[in-house]
Amino acid sequence: MATKPDLKTVAQPKPDTKAVKVDTTAKPAVTTDTIKTTPAPKPAVVVPPPPVPDTSTATGGGGQGYLQVFSKPAAKIIVDGTDTGKSTPVSGHSLALPAGKHKVTFVIGDDRFTYPVVVKAGQTETMSKDLE
Repeated sequence: MATKPDLKTVAQPKPDTKAVKVDTTAKPAVTTDTIKTTPAPKPAVVVPPPPVPDTSTATGGGGQGYLQVFSKPAAKIIVDGTDTGKSTPVSGHSLALPAGKHKVTFVIGDDRFTYPVVVKAGQTETMSKDLE
């Protein structure tokens, strides 16, 4: 007896659509195995530099400067009412003072001569007086 061939029913395309032939044996161009992800870059952390103190102020507020003191004749030096233990000439960095306004008194015997001076942080101020 003859066997009938096995026939499959194929859906007919709708009148306004086109039939598309799909190759199911071809490998896809991109697979999840070939996709590599790059993590998003971390945002840069910007740390501002610490503020720089203003050492140029002459009214105090930090830092120290130096005072060179010269006089004719030599005199004992008092700064802001405190005996420094020094006599003129005082040069270099031997008389360090806080930045700001000061009163320098020259003492010769019983005579006192007082003058204002402004010392700036990190700088050397020079005071020279003729006391004769």
